[in-house]
Amino acid sequence: MTSKELQYVVTIADEKSFNKAADKLHISQPSLTQTIHRLEDELGFAIFTRTAKGSELTEHGKKYYEMAVDVLARYDRFEKEISCMRDAEKKELRLGASWYITTFYLPDILRSFKENYPYCTIDLTEKNSSDLEYMLKENKLDLIFAHRIANEFTSLSKQFETIPLKTERIYIAASKALNLSQYAKDGGDFPLLDPQVIKDIPVVKFNSQQRVAQAVELFLKQAEIDPPVLFKTYGFQSALELAASNNGITFLPDVFVRSSTFQEYPVEVFDVSHQYDLYWSIQLVYHHELGALPEVAYLTSVCREYVS
Repeated sequence: MTSKELQYVVTIADEKSFNKAADKLHISQPSLTQTIHRLEDELGFAIFTRTAKGSELTEHGKKYYEMAVDVLARYDRFEKEISCMRDAEKKELRLGASWYITTFYLPDILRSFKENYPYCTIDLTEKNSSDLEYMLKENKLDLIFAHRIANEFTSLSKQFETIPLKTERIYIAASKALNLSQYAKDGGDFPLLDPQVIKDIPVVKFNSQQRVAQAVELFLKQAEIDPPVLFKTYGFQSALELAASNNGITFLPDVFVRSSTFQEYPVEVFDVSHQYDLYWSIQLVYHHELGALPEVAYLTSVCREYVS
């Protein structure tokens, strides 16, 4: 019993005619008839009987027909699943993210993604947002996580889809030795500090190409203060260590401030009045045509779940 024979029986039963079935199957009627007779001999019972209405299924033939329909449907689903798996095996999404996103958000996002699309490869590039946006425009990446600061102009054209995920405060992290809490007022999650308090305190800053550095510079400009620079660095961890050990301050985003690593250092955390734009937003940006891919649609939904 072959899939061809199953299909022959189903087609004859549906058409109620050997001639019509042969035309539909693109084979000769004698060849079709010969195949069915051979099958009936193997089974030991007749599948069809000729009536005034055409070729009808016998009682045994009805059982065979039900089985044939079920088997063919299962086989069709199997072929589609295998086809999807083969297609997925060939897929690769080139994803760009900052170290911050990779460390604090991507582990959960990619775990969930790989559980649902195990055959889709993620090729991850870690750089700052400016570099990632350039690579996206040059078609070297498919999707990126981009940080934006307040009122920032983006050069990304309409060919890209932008999904806002989260707005995240950036806080002042100050060495405990400075005892700045004596100048703070009650706030939301953290006490509020007047920017004038830090106007003469050395600051650990970041590379000017980093969005966090740009957000801090915007805040300092709005507050009309220009504190001295203690060090410049690239990493949040090193900025924290340098500020804590040198009686200085630095500026760090919300999730990093709430991490277990942060709690190990002798620092205090302060917010400022929300009249100042000391925050950044996190967005998922990708080539517009990729939005039709189920992998990208799922990745977007997972990002909203874990980032927002």
